Formats: sequence, C-alpha cells, structure tokens
Amino acid sequence: MRRTRTARRSAILALAVLLSACGSAGETVESGAPLGGFDPADLECSDSAAAILRSGLPTYDYDPSPDLEALIASSDLVVSGTLNRAMRESGPHSLLTEWTRVEAAEYVVVHGEPGTAADRFAEDGAFLIDASGPDDDPLASPVSYDPAMIRFIAFLNATEPDTPLLVHIEGLHVGCGADPAVPVIQPLPPGVVGSVGDIESAVRAVVDPPSDPSDIDVIPHQLIVSGVEVRANEMASVLTADEVRARYGADLDLVDGLVHVEFIVGESGSCPLGSLSHLEFNRGTRELYPVVNDGDHGSEVCTADFNPHPIVVSISPDDLPSGEVVFTTGPDRPGTLWTGDVSDSSSASLDGPVVRHLAPLTNEGEDAEVRGIIDIEGDCLYLRLDEIGQRFQVVWPATTGWDPVAERLTLPNGDSVGAGDRVWGGGGYTGADSVDRFVDEAAAQRLRACVDDEYGEIAVVNNTIDGIGVVSEENE
Repeated sequence: MRRTRTARRSAILALAVLLSACGSAGETVESGAPLGGFDPADLECSDSAAAILRSGLPTYDYDPSPDLEALIASSDLVVSGTLNRAMRESGPHSLLTEWTRVEAAEYVVVHGEPGTAADRFAEDGAFLIDASGPDDDPLASPVSYDPAMIRFIAFLNATEPDTPLLVHIEGLHVGCGADPAVPVIQPLPPGVVGSVGDIESAVRAVVDPPSDPSDIDVIPHQLIVSGVEVRANEMASVLTADEVRARYGADLDLVDGLVHVEFIVGESGSCPLGSLSHLEFNRGTRELYPVVNDGDHGSEVCTADFNPHPIVVSISPDDLPSGEVVFTTGPDRPGTLWTGDVSDSSSASLDGPVVRHLAPLTNEGEDAEVRGIIDIEGDCLYLRLDEIGQRFQVVWPATTGWDPVAERLTLPNGDSVGAGDRVWGGGGYTGADSVDRFVDEAAAQRLRACVDDEYGEIAVVNNTIDGIGVVSEENE
C-alpha cells in the first residue's frame, strides 16, 4: 500500500566528498580489493557481482557519513534497480581521466527532485565509478549481468554538465534477491544493513517518513472511476457532476451537491497500481490524497515511466474538514486548493488563474503559433508578446495544473512554468465571444473579464499533451 507520489528532493555536498582524496582529515581506506581469481562469466551472486566493479578502485581519504540521513543529504539522486552491464571508459572529464560506466536495465528513483540529476540519469540509465583499469582489465570489454538476478542501489551526484552522474564513495551496493547487499566501494553508515530492497525501504523512510497517525483522518467517499485509460499529467482537480460525465461517461450515477474530485496519479508500466484503499487527510498539512494498494505484479523493480491512472471520488461536504483543503495526488505534491464551499467545484476549466480546455486531451490541433512570456495578475493569466505590445488570455490544455503555493503551472508534458517564463506551442486565436466552445461558462466569463489586448482575442493552445512547453533552442 502506498500514498501516491513521485520521487523528489536534491542536495549538494557531493563535490567536497568526491574531492576529499586531495587532503581530507578522514579515514584512509584501501578500496581496490584484489579480484582473487574472479571469473567475469560468474556473475550469479552478490560478491562476484561486486568484485568486478571494484577493479581499478583508487585509495580514498574521506570522512564517512555519520548516518543514512547525511549520506542522502550529500546525494543528488538515489536510484534502485537491476544491473545490465559495466565497462571501462576514458575521456574528457573535470574530475576523472578513466572510470567504470555502469548501466541499469530497469530502475526507479528513490530520492531526488525532478530536474537536472533525474533527467540526466533518465537519458541513458548510466552512472560512473572513479576507477582506472589494471593491466589485465576485466572490464576492457563490456561485461553483461543477468538483470533478473543482480540488483543495485546507488547514491549519485551531478558533478559535471552533460555527463553521467558519479557514484558517491559510500553509494553503490549490489545484491541478489533477498541476499544481504555488498558494498562496491565503501560500506553504508552504521546500522544500515540488509538486502537492496531493505536499503531502499530505509531511504524511503528517511525522505518520506510516515505521517503521525494522530494527525491523519480517513475521509468517507464513493469511488466513481478508477484505472481507465486517459491521456493526462499528474494532477488533482475538483469537478462538477456534468464534467465528470463529460470525461468518463454520460451514464455515470452522480449526485449534484457532492464534491467530485479527480486524482490523476502515476503508475509504472511494469508495476500497475492496485485498488484505492482509502482517502487520507493530514490535519497538519491540510492535504487530502488517495492511498492506493500495491498491484499484484510480482516485479521487484519497477520501471520509471509515467502512466496516468485516474481515480474519481465523490465526497459529501459534511465529511470534508472545515476550512481550506488541498486536494493532491500525494503528500508534498502540487494540488488544488478548496476552501470548503461546494460552489468551488463549479468549473473544471478553472484552476487558480489557469483556464483550461473542458474536453479531454486529443491528438489533434491547429498549426498556428502560440507563444509569449507568462504574466499573472490576480485571477488573470496572460501570454505577453513584447514585440507587438500585447498580451493575451490563454486556454491551456485540459490537464494543465496550478500549484497555489509555488504559483506555477504544470503543463501536460511535465514542464513547470511561472511568471516570466517563455513558452511556445501550437494552436490559434479566437474572439472572446467564441470561447464557450472550449471552456465552461464560469471560465468563459473569467476570460472575457480579463481580456487586455486591443483585438479582444483569446489564445487557444492545442489540447494535446505536447501542445505547449518551455521555449527551447529549436523554437527560440
């Protein structure tokens, strides 16, 4: 059972640790353990899997992490998965002249903010170990592992742009199934023991500690929709009964006056989610989110792809906490603020200042260009074109979300943007009197009230998952 979320957070202490061989006052440890007659073809146990990765390791002078919390804080990314292959490489690098490149077959992000480190690892699923090949180098040619057997957990750091991440001195451990994990370079901090799965659980307990049960309320609800196929980004939205029927089926039995909430959570393609267990409300954070059972998939490692899994529930206003509630897909995730009034659910096209298509995402769109710099004034959100001195209200794709705390939009393609950011996409423009065909009446009234261009027009972005995004070099 899990509270739905994606991995996050990052920190920066790694460079000092990585450079500590230049004169730290810490322990001096011989890491280049001899291979002892190791046969590269024999990769069926934890010790032999680790032994080949130890070839060519240097001597380290470093300060061991006092505990797991410190190791996590000094890592930009923690990933767990299965090993695919390893090989020796050399080339230009600010810190290394030669290294071992390790490639994952499958992996899941255990800790790390979405962004630079996670995106870089996702490019090829590889990381580097500081090592120089011996004369009889067992990694002179790539060595393949059995991904069904050899698991790993790696604590990684982003040390140089456009290169794979570098493993922390204490940050690489391999194991087979439930066997105790073996350190490749240096051991984990005191008290952290067990299999790769046990270490992963220990990391998750640090970065995402369970809530105090005394702060959690279980919210009664009626499940309306679960697990149908949709095209959407992670988000939580409050909908009317008519909007739920428009998205999920005209024959749904819904009651007006209830609060209908749509949660779009993400599941791995290899590890689908199970059924909804319950809804939790955290009195401390004011967040309300779904708790979902683990699916019966039988896989120890889940791929890191995102597949939208919708959950729609109906909640009586009497069962909701008084005051502000943030509907969200999981603790610490962006959400939709609800202030305790059923009338707040009057528009699925509105989310904060964001006005979005009422219809679900499609694969079709117009060829015209929609672009500009984001301006936000109260409830009005514009795209500003400085070259013509105009700014236009916008109809964004259906699954565009709004984070009221960070005051940023999450676009269907995953881009996060806010005031001052430049975006580019496809679509067209329509008169303010014609926007009713894209949005509901409440949103149409908002658009007309916020019009601030001499043409009286609204920018309508294509209602597709890639309808608009951050400006790139290609469309600069």
